[in-house]
Amino acid sequence: MPQRDPPARRRPRKKQISLTVAPELLTAVDALADQRGLSRAAMINLILSDAVTFRLTGDATNAR
Repeated sequence: MPQRDPPARRRPRKKQISLTVAPELLTAVDALADQRGLSRAAMINLILSDAVTFRLTGDATNAR
């Protein structure tokens, strides 16, 4: 019997959340997403990641 490769390493699944956002803020997020060619969800993930990293480290140089 041929030897099988180990299963591919998967990224952890994301958790789905519900979020209420001011219409003006959502419009701004959508505009940023359009400029970068991202989905709304991808843009929100990027913004959250950058904000949390900044809050934890105080370093904005890695903002994307």
